[in-house]
Amino acid sequence: MSWRGQLGREKAIDYQDQLYWEEPSMLYHTLPVDSSARIFPTFFCFQNLDIAQQLVLHWAGLMFMHLSQYRSEQGVQRLDVDLPSLYSTDVERAAVAAKCMELSINITKSLEYFVHPDMGLTALEFLGLPVNLVFGYLTTRNAKERFWFNVIYDRLSAMSPGFGDLMKAMAYQGGGGKAFNQLVLQRNYDPAKYEDGCEENNARIRT
Repeated sequence: MSWRGQLGREKAIDYQDQLYWEEPSMLYHTLPVDSSARIFPTFFCFQNLDIAQQLVLHWAGLMFMHLSQYRSEQGVQRLDVDLPSLYSTDVERAAVAAKCMELSINITKSLEYFVHPDMGLTALEFLGLPVNLVFGYLTTRNAKERFWFNVIYDRLSAMSPGFGDLMKAMAYQGGGGKAFNQLVLQRNYDPAKYEDGCEENNARIRT
């Protein structure tokens, strides 16, 4: 029986009232004891894949909402426009930062569920948005939890080399456009044509 099937059978009663719970991390124990990426000894496990995807997208959506509103208000303040603010005090700003960090940790601790060996490739395409959102946030905060993503990227590359390379490129090379360009290069397309097409499109937008 697969890990997912065994998990569903064994945990159905113990965690029937919980959408997720913590299980020992296998990835954590594969790392050297002195590794900077050895951060999460447990990961979030879910009743099933549908619940896992919905919860992670919910957390990512909340995080994106808080960050977008906070940055929008920063832009309004620079314009010196008199509008009410949700983050006008240091306490309020600290509260939203703490909430975003909590959401980012929840998502980070969920990733091992999706890259478990028995999971197959069914969940990989789902990971793009939450992974890049959280990795970017943790990096800007200089949080140690960002090192866990190296473990996840290595696991993704082992499961699907092309997808793992794409995710790394999106994280480390400045976003989806450059990542897509790298993928194009790997498939032996002419990068000049890709860049010319982008420039033509940008010119149309400017005019």
